[in-house]
Amino acid sequence: MRSWICLALPAVMLLGCGGGSGVDTSGVHGTVTMDGQPLANAYLEFVLAGSRPAYGKTDSSGNYTLEYTASQTGAVPGEYTVRITTGDEANIGVDGEEIAAVKESVPNRYNTETTLTFNVKDGESNVADFELTSEGDIDVVEVGEDEN
Repeated sequence: MRSWICLALPAVMLLGCGGGSGVDTSGVHGTVTMDGQPLANAYLEFVLAGSRPAYGKTDSSGNYTLEYTASQTGAVPGEYTVRITTGDEANIGVDGEEIAAVKESVPNRYNTETTLTFNVKDGESNVADFELTSEGDIDVVEVGEDEN
């Protein structure tokens, strides 16, 4: 089973190919830190009832910009539930090479049991910074274990 965000991000990008969505979005960018340090390679999912999610991935400095489709940045204005994750199971890349599993480092309260929210305001460049702490439960998935 793959991480939900790793599957969703490419799907959103494919759906967005071929032009804009025809939906007005507002820009959203920010920084994610954990225990005061930038959180690199974290996936963000902004979920709004009645609208498609918006996604982002942090760079080495913890910075991200949300994408609504592959050709449209931002998110539809509204109150979002936000999930942040770093983990992913091993899988096979498009070139046939194995991609190693990445252990989740973000506590459940920021992803599977998220308490994070953000209100995207219409017509603004929204800054959504998230200061996480490493305290709390993290779901552990055994990777590469035989079930026999």
